[in-house]
Amino acid sequence: MKKLCLLAMIIAVISIASHAATLQRTILSHKGKITQYDANHWQDAINDAVSGDTVYFTPGLFSGSINITKPITLIGSGVAEDNAFWTGNDPLWYNGALANIYAGCAKTGESTRIDGNVSINIPGKITLTKTLMEGFLIYRDPWNSDGASVFIEQEITGVIIKRCQIGWISASAKSANMVLENCFFNGISPANWEEPDIHNCVIGQQIDARETEGFEFTNCMLNDLLGAHNCNFVNCTIESLGDWNNRSTHNTYVNCIYRESEENSTYSNCWQNDSPNLFTKSQLQSGGYIGTDNTVVGPLGGPAPFTLIPSQPYVTSSTLNYVKSTKKLNVNVTVKQGK
Repeated sequence: MKKLCLLAMIIAVISIASHAATLQRTILSHKGKITQYDANHWQDAINDAVSGDTVYFTPGLFSGSINITKPITLIGSGVAEDNAFWTGNDPLWYNGALANIYAGCAKTGESTRIDGNVSINIPGKITLTKTLMEGFLIYRDPWNSDGASVFIEQEITGVIIKRCQIGWISASAKSANMVLENCFFNGISPANWEEPDIHNCVIGQQIDARETEGFEFTNCMLNDLLGAHNCNFVNCTIESLGDWNNRSTHNTYVNCIYRESEENSTYSNCWQNDSPNLFTKSQLQSGGYIGTDNTVVGPLGGPAPFTLIPSQPYVTSSTLNYVKSTKKLNVNVTVKQGK
């Protein structure tokens, strides 16, 4: 109900002026009160927010890092088609697999890009009850593993990150019951994670999983596993198990397409294929690659088919209009309902 009220309030400020200048800004929502921040002060919205507040970002490039020290929610405008994935040294993977995933998912026209790292640094070992981040492209250089990433730096429970494209995500402190949904990661480093829920995600480079025990991946596309042990993979497509020194073992695979099998692991209703990540959704359907829930395996099936459009109401534009009849400037914000 609060989301709908906020949507109505923001839409209500839209004017009908004929000339407008597009603005890049952040918008702080605090108990129904809306405060806007210009492009030079966008981080002030995060600093001014208190527990339970939401900060909305317009499309655009926001240069600088984010340090989240309070239980707030950050909502971007999603990731646009021309930003969503990149061309690199492995064109079959990046242009083939990712093109198929993106062709099958809903799209948004513009991106909110954070050109810096995001640190989750909330003290007090708290438990979050709302989504922390949704709808961002967090990246500088896709071929630099030290590029923009998400770091969990204080012990925390219940981090939820949805519909983002992120370089790497890691935790230097314990992170319990984390939810990663509809995200693209260049890689993940899951040391210190406890019982994460990772579903409908694409992991493009690798899972540095040498300290991974007992994780479950559902409806994910995975390019390279390194040393995953005692993990469950359900309705996934998996390209590689890593090099021989870090091969995965003692895992369970259910309704998965895989390229190579591993020792001491269990396979149930799985398929071997030399190119498990290069199927389109229609090819998965016609080939009978169906998961445990009767949808296709991989990110386009399952509980939350892959998309980079935010699930909550999100800002698509902010414009400055001059109204001749009143000789006033109006700031107008356009919002779309989430998918």
